[in-house]
Amino acid sequence: MNSIFLVTKPIQYFNVTNIEDNNRKICIIINLFYNAERIYEEIKSKSDYWDEVYFFYFWKDAFKYIESNKMNVSNLYLDSDFGFQKNMHLRRLRSMNIFVYEEGVGSYKPYFRKRTVINYVINSLSRLCGFQNYLGGSKYTKGIYLYDISLHQKNIPHCLKERHTFLYQFREYLNIFKDKAIFLPADFGNIMKMIRGNKVLIYLTSWNIAPEIEKILNNYPDYIKVLKPHPHLLNKIEKQSSMFDIVLPGNTLIEFFIDEALKHGCDLLIIHHGSSALMYFKNEEHIKTFMIK
Repeated sequence: MNSIFLVTKPIQYFNVTNIEDNNRKICIIINLFYNAERIYEEIKSKSDYWDEVYFFYFWKDAFKYIESNKMNVSNLYLDSDFGFQKNMHLRRLRSMNIFVYEEGVGSYKPYFRKRTVINYVINSLSRLCGFQNYLGGSKYTKGIYLYDISLHQKNIPHCLKERHTFLYQFREYLNIFKDKAIFLPADFGNIMKMIRGNKVLIYLTSWNIAPEIEKILNNYPDYIKVLKPHPHLLNKIEKQSSMFDIVLPGNTLIEFFIDEALKHGCDLLIIHHGSSALMYFKNEEHIKTFMIK
């Protein structure tokens, strides 16, 4: 039998290859991040992890493919089971074992936390349609894969689904992930030589560039400045690029960059908008952070 893994951004690819599954493995890349089609081509030609790899421009087309082949699929892994349309598709795939896997801090929080009338209505409609106010809450979902099960139990105690761990802890897997080169710039080695032992400012964008970023950068004249666009930021960023010494491609796995920069003796200041990447680098004495709200 087959297992299918849906991927809509680079960190998800990293995580799905950290799940133990003995079936034939099929990877589906969806065109929702920068250079997704090129990444798909590289995975198809360079990775020995998968039995099959497919690319779709829209997630609805990916689900149509899965539905047409569901007799041969026993396990389905996806980043989210939340939403009315998503659950319509999952209902048609309910003969499979459906799992959600962690892709960041959102896996540990309810969607609508504020007690407002509109949120009460949305939550009520969601429950009527078969899914809850958190990832892994669909009635068609069997379980969720997490790096920190105790945190999930604390934050979402009413989750009754199976909680599974990944094969390796996040930082451990960074060191043994075989497809690392696919998600790093070609000149990554030279970049590491450039920043070795220096103070480095990394700006992790949201889906937009913060208008105040230039003012913030001017406060740190002695830092090497690195721009890492959000993977879903598909628009050109030439105007902002001139403010930075290094511009990483949007499909770069920033977790690798941070980990390698620490190994190269860098002191990091990370400017962000609530990035999930930082949850894997807690209590690092050589990392300071500043969040733009």
